[in-house]
Amino acid sequence: MRTTLTLDPDVAAMARRMQRTCGGSFKAVINDALRRGLRSMAAPAGRVDAYRTPTVDLGRCLVGSLDDVAEALRRRGGREIPVILVMLCSADGDFARFEGLDWRNPLQQDSPNTG
Repeated sequence: MRTTLTLDPDVAAMARRMQRTCGGSFKAVINDALRRGLRSMAAPAGRVDAYRTPTVDLGRCLVGSLDDVAEALRRRGGREIPVILVMLCSADGDFARFEGLDWRNPLQQDSPNTG
């Protein structure tokens, strides 16, 4: 079948490079590219397995409840509390009620505040 195609400049350049690399006619390169592309487009999508996060045993929890910050601070056993970075959803003063907790607002570049 004879037809006229208008190729975008980048497609024409790739086809000319393939022609120089592989040898053969421009017509053969275009036919091969179309044949491969159309087969690929018509083929069903390949199956992709869902990623599974590997599990790791971290041992027993060292505090009663991770949801109760005050309890975690009381059970610290006299050790220094590490600085905790918190995305603040409310006023900074909310964290001042936890004695011994150093907190930082990650959106500010100043030094840590102590409650």
